[in-house]
Amino acid sequence: MMLSITVKAEVKPGMHETLREVIDVFQNQYGESEPGCEMYRCYVDGDQLVFTELWQDQAALDQHMQTEHAIKYVPVLKSCVVNGELHVQAIVSDEVHHSIV
Repeated sequence: MMLSITVKAEVKPGMHETLREVIDVFQNQYGESEPGCEMYRCYVDGDQLVFTELWQDQAALDQHMQTEHAIKYVPVLKSCVVNGELHVQAIVSDEVHHSIV
């Protein structure tokens, strides 16, 4: 089973620099080096933030959410987005295929 996560949010005005610092922590310092993480990408386009993540299973994602850096930086991430809202979509699949259309 694989767990595909997409997180979307609108960045608050004036919060882009703080957001980039948080993204650096998640994507470049941890990300795919975490157990069970197959892919971890963050994108900012203007005021739109998108995370795409691929985890081996729910247990791996749960473990990630209990790490020191997630506990510390998820609240900072939420402070950077409108209404503190992260819109999360999760898809569970036995197979996840990457393709370009």
